[in-house]
Amino acid sequence: PYYYTAAQINSYVNGATPLQNTLADTTMPWGPESVTYYFAKPESGYHVFHDEWLLRKYNSLFVNAGIDVLMVDLTNSIDYEESVGTLINVFNQIRAEGGRTPQLAFFLNTESPSMVAIVYKFYYQPDPNSDLWFKWNGKPLICANPTGVNAALLNFFTFRYAWCFPPGG
Repeated sequence: PYYYTAAQINSYVNGATPLQNTLADTTMPWGPESVTYYFAKPESGYHVFHDEWLLRKYNSLFVNAGIDVLMVDLTNSIDYEESVGTLINVFNQIRAEGGRTPQLAFFLNTESPSMVAIVYKFYYQPDPNSDLWFKWNGKPLICANPTGVNAALLNFFTFRYAWCFPPGG
């Protein structure tokens, strides 16, 4: 499954309005662009995705559902460093405690060469051999356009380019 990490800024949570309320009330103005809306109030309440308790809760759901790989969605060319970094730290803690977690891979789209470099720098470079990374053909899998990516990163990752990417993505 894809794991969406966008709700990392507290302003998304404070005064959150479910999308269904906004759609039902034609007089209600939409918020600013690039704000994350909730379809409905989540079971665990409005939250940010760098909440460690919530990440542990999600992990238990993932493990119980038999999910072994999460594709972290960074297709909007935003690295969500706080959310993804916390996810990685929590998963590493769980594994150090003897627990199980899914492995991780990344799904990129826009600005692929720069985003591949950012993902490598923030997430893979600190621990390139982590068993947290999902590997394909012996290398960490990344779904991204390899065009324009530097040779070292082309060699580090196994690239898969999805049919849904626009030309030049």
